[in-house]
Amino acid sequence: MKTVSQDTIDRLRSGNMTVDEIRPHLHGNSAIIRCQAIEAMAGKIASNPEILHEVVDAIVDPINSTRLMGAISVAHVGLKNLFGSSQAAKENAKQLLANWPEAERDDLLWFLKSERVAID
Repeated sequence: MKTVSQDTIDRLRSGNMTVDEIRPHLHGNSAIIRCQAIEAMAGKIASNPEILHEVVDAIVDPINSTRLMGAISVAHVGLKNLFGSSQAAKENAKQLLANWPEAERDDLLWFLKSERVAID
């Protein structure tokens, strides 16, 4: 039997949710669900560029500095997904990376490298 949270995660991962269905999950209580929501929204940027600012806002939201495992945070995963989206999203990701807090930048760069994200 699936839990409500797992059902939500599965729906977010499916790619079948609309932006309006995803949006409330960007600000939910669960770090895992917020992470999946950011990923789902980032996947829709190419076809819906006006949502880019919502994804960027979610990435920089202090609540998303929550660590998922080890040094990896919700924000790290969100930034990774921007690099995999539209050209405008990649440019935003580069700007966010350049302005990332110095104390956390090494962890972020390590994560992006481990995920084989081209940041240039």
